[in-house]
Amino acid sequence: MTTTLRPLAHLAYLGLGLTAGMTVLGHVGADSRLSAIGSTISDFAAADFTGPVSVGIFLCVAASLALYGGLHKIGAPLTRWTRTLFLTWCGSLFVTAAVPTDDPFTMIELSTAGYVHRYSSALAFVALMAFTWFFGRAMRADGPWKDLAGRVRWMTLAAAGSGAAMVATTYVGDRFLIGLIERGMAAFAVGSLIVVALRVLKLAERPAPRLALAF
Repeated sequence: MTTTLRPLAHLAYLGLGLTAGMTVLGHVGADSRLSAIGSTISDFAAADFTGPVSVGIFLCVAASLALYGGLHKIGAPLTRWTRTLFLTWCGSLFVTAAVPTDDPFTMIELSTAGYVHRYSSALAFVALMAFTWFFGRAMRADGPWKDLAGRVRWMTLAAAGSGAAMVATTYVGDRFLIGLIERGMAAFAVGSLIVVALRVLKLAERPAPRLALAF
């Protein structure tokens, strides 16, 4: 198990970290009409579909799947419900990456692809936040995870609060500060996965227990 677990743990942790790095890189040298405060991450991805932001989203999918494999291998306290939520996050995020939103500079109203992107993205983050909340609750009764429970759930609450603010500014706030709010939500939500991935990595690096020989 350890032979398989370590590569999965490293891929998950490094992949999620690189996701953040690729997203930041995608903001460097981006079209001057885009702003991290007023433009969404999806706007940056649509403006340069083969650029770092889009690649980072696909990388996040791969890293998340590796994390799922690592959690399974290490015997983390997952239920059928939390497994379903996590796989929903992965699948919906893949659709979000594969179907970009409309070009922010030419869009008059959302196309079918734009709506698919919007609602797959929303489903992805709702599923992720539900996963981290319920997984965080299960952590409290599991020794190797117990100390992470509070941290993961507080990060989930922060992500959910940012998500609620994003919905409000989208529908009644004329998208005021939507980019900044969305980045806060993504940072807390994906950050909670990075915290989980780091714990999987630490558990994977523990030396295997030695069996005592009876004489």
